[in-house]
Amino acid sequence: MPTQKRCGRIEGVLLSLLLVILVIVAAVTVAGSRHFGWWLRPLASEHGAAIDRLFVITLVITGVVFILVQSLLALFVFRYRGENGRRAIFYPDNPRLEITWTVIPAVILTTLIVNGGRLWSRIKLTPPPPDAFAVEVWGQQFKWAIRYPGKDGKFGRTDMRLISGDNPLGIDTKDPASKDDIFFPAGEGELHIPCRQTCRRLFAVKGCHPQFLCPSISGQARCRAWDDDPCLVCPDP
Repeated sequence: MPTQKRCGRIEGVLLSLLLVILVIVAAVTVAGSRHFGWWLRPLASEHGAAIDRLFVITLVITGVVFILVQSLLALFVFRYRGENGRRAIFYPDNPRLEITWTVIPAVILTTLIVNGGRLWSRIKLTPPPPDAFAVEVWGQQFKWAIRYPGKDGKFGRTDMRLISGDNPLGIDTKDPASKDDIFFPAGEGELHIPCRQTCRRLFAVKGCHPQFLCPSISGQARCRAWDDDPCLVCPDP
């Protein structure tokens, strides 16, 4: 029995120290994220500031809760570690305490979810202006093809029956609107968009549902066939 009590004391001390180290590492990691280059990228879109603000608010709330919970856990593990003559107290329930720790997180999470939903709706459901710059992004496994409409601002017609090795998108070359289309085959070229102008991304996929990521403009989309994503405005060059 003395050996068991001694092991209980050692385990309580070690676990509390481990929790304290975990909190310190987490706090230092977040606090030094800017210095180490782990923080958010510079803003490059109209919606970036709102997205970053929501992210920071969520990080602060969850970070405070994490530090508080882990610190209290370390305190209780150390305070109530195994000792001679100590017996556990039977504590069946506390309805007020249970309601409190259920309602408070529910209210906080609901607020975050509602704010996130409003921001998502404002970004995704707001129709682009008539003069929005359009770019067509074709997704296939591990690659993206990009097509710009050219000076006329119109995309040429495409037909899947015209797809070939030399025409991977099935562009109808007989359509006058396709004459000045600018096309980069999958895996070649980069996506370029004009600054200070709304960009409208038109997604098309070939046999998969890829995820289109643009971390530099806080953009992300899970693509389906012929998605229309009126996504962003680049404020600065």
